[in-house]
Amino acid sequence: MALNLLVYHTLCMDLSFPLTLERQASSLAASLFLPAPNSGNFSFRIARFPSEGFEVLTDVYKVGARFHIQVTRFLEPLRLRLSEKKPINTPFDLPVSIEISCSTCEHTNPLVSELLLRPPFEFQNDLSGSQKENHFFIFYTDSQNCTAKAISEPHNKSWAEDWQRLINRSYGTEHIPPRRNKALV
Repeated sequence: MALNLLVYHTLCMDLSFPLTLERQASSLAASLFLPAPNSGNFSFRIARFPSEGFEVLTDVYKVGARFHIQVTRFLEPLRLRLSEKKPINTPFDLPVSIEISCSTCEHTNPLVSELLLRPPFEFQNDLSGSQKENHFFIFYTDSQNCTAKAISEPHNKSWAEDWQRLINRSYGTEHIPPRRNKALV
């Protein structure tokens, strides 16, 4: 399932709006840490694309005994920039201000604890193509397996409690790294 989403995401030229939004955000965001195979480390990214407001990509990864957080904040809504009708050929055709912050955290952080207790391998995909909904994407690898999942409007779905728990914990985690107060263009 994850492989199908990744293949579709990378090869399909006619992407839905949420997939286009995620692709653009990932190309502009901080690089995703990928652990060495079978290292026992993990890497997790949650990308939040609210219908109103600013997009945020939060990465949590483990290297040895240390846990790291990396947050990419879009300082202007990427969704609005993508809604403009001019064609975008490369990420550099879409100048947008971002802020990247990083820090370490304790293993007791609620998001880290959730990932250690319940890795998101069994999450369900439920992504709509709507431009007006809230969209969320996750990527997770435990250095042996990986998964990529996406959902729209999870807070309106009673079956999406795992998604809701992970999303809610990500809001607190994103505030751990100090803000840079400097826009990168």
